[in-house]
Amino acid sequence: MNTIAKKKSCKRILWFSLSAILVLLLISAIPLKRTLDKRKVNKRIAELRELGYPMSAKEVNDAYQALMPIDNGAHLILAAAEIDDGWKDKNHPRHLDSHYNIINPPKEDDTKTDAFLKMEGMAELKMALDAFGDSSTYPDDWKIQNFKLLPYIGDMGDDYFVKHDLSKEQLKFCRDYIKENTECFELLSKGLAKKCFYEVDYSQGYFTEETFLAPIRKLSKKLTLKVLVESYNNNIDLAINDIDNIFKLAQTLNHQPTLIGQCVRNAIGRLGCTSVENLINICEPNDIQLNKLQNILSDTSNDIPNINVALNGERACGLDAMNDKQLIHKWHDGANWKLSVYQALYMYNDQIRYINAFQQLVEDNSLDGFDYLNNLPRIKTIYSGLITPALGRAFVLRARCETMTEYAITALAVERYRLANSKLPETLQELVDNNYITNIPKQPCSDKDCGYTINSSTSYEIYHFGDNKKDDGGIYDYKDRNNPDDQGIRIKR
Repeated sequence: MNTIAKKKSCKRILWFSLSAILVLLLISAIPLKRTLDKRKVNKRIAELRELGYPMSAKEVNDAYQALMPIDNGAHLILAAAEIDDGWKDKNHPRHLDSHYNIINPPKEDDTKTDAFLKMEGMAELKMALDAFGDSSTYPDDWKIQNFKLLPYIGDMGDDYFVKHDLSKEQLKFCRDYIKENTECFELLSKGLAKKCFYEVDYSQGYFTEETFLAPIRKLSKKLTLKVLVESYNNNIDLAINDIDNIFKLAQTLNHQPTLIGQCVRNAIGRLGCTSVENLINICEPNDIQLNKLQNILSDTSNDIPNINVALNGERACGLDAMNDKQLIHKWHDGANWKLSVYQALYMYNDQIRYINAFQQLVEDNSLDGFDYLNNLPRIKTIYSGLITPALGRAFVLRARCETMTEYAITALAVERYRLANSKLPETLQELVDNNYITNIPKQPCSDKDCGYTINSSTSYEIYHFGDNKKDDGGIYDYKDRNNPDDQGIRIKR
């Protein structure tokens, strides 16, 4: 019995020893794996850095600062944005919201809310509300009188629409607003006549604040409204100059190394296309003026940057953030053990995937890298889950900007054909055959030609299919952004 017991004890010791050795090997393999993965990451970073790609936020900032002109017009542009003389010395409020609705009307005291906030323990809530904005209410009769006076101008979201069938009351209100912003537009024109780079410290990575984007968006809307007013005044040359300034304002963002900067740039470009649409709807430009507009749009379409500048910037900032342990803890929403596993096993593997997926986007200019990032398991990639929604948005806005620019160029070609032949072309191929355009525009992310519908002897639509993926003949309800109907340029006379 003692011999059997000894044999069993020896077996247990042997198995325990083997298990312990295996565990020790596994534990020692973890730092070995980290070391090997880290070497792969550093080697890949060195390769891309050698090719000229920035691989850290500091390098992004150095590259951006190297482009900063001595005579910088950005200061004038931002100074113009601070001027808001919409209703000086009048009984109208002076500011507009993102839809060009008027804000800061006469207020009604909300005594119930005030009494509630004065209760014990409400001090912090009151401070938060004061910091967020005014909690008082606006009288309904004020809204009825004033909200309808200015045309709706779309925000920087999916769709853009400028109402060009203004009432006499609206038109007078718009004319007053533009007239009293003369100083703003003069200063803006001076700034746009120079090279413009906005002073930003991109070495802060994800903590960089691009505070100049909001003022630029505001200026683009003002210019869009000015085109509308000049069109109603039949000042076609002035309207064309304002359209040119909209695209120049967009081009001041060409070198911004962030996705949000490129998104705003493309959104402003779409506002420029909308302004072209409004000008054609309201006025009758001659062939010289139409040709000038075509050249403006052709130049800006050639200047629409591929998204590589932003992709390189975002990748570099993402790499910096991936090495910041504090940020990893802050952004990871899983259990602590998951975070420990991530840091021990997957962090550098995540980085190499992240680097290569972005490089695929940069080199191929396709969505393959985006899909690859989007499909990575969440446990293995923290940052792809954070950045891919912004990536998708950037690609969509770029595609829409490029498509609408081509549609606007084509609409101008239709107008030139109509003036020369006293009729609309029956097909867009006639424009190609007569050298008004080089090719028929394609639908976004598709090989199909855009739609073209003639509604009358002077009315037509150039469009692409909506979310329902079928040709609805150009039908589109601008009031419903979720409507899947067709979208494009509409000329209605």
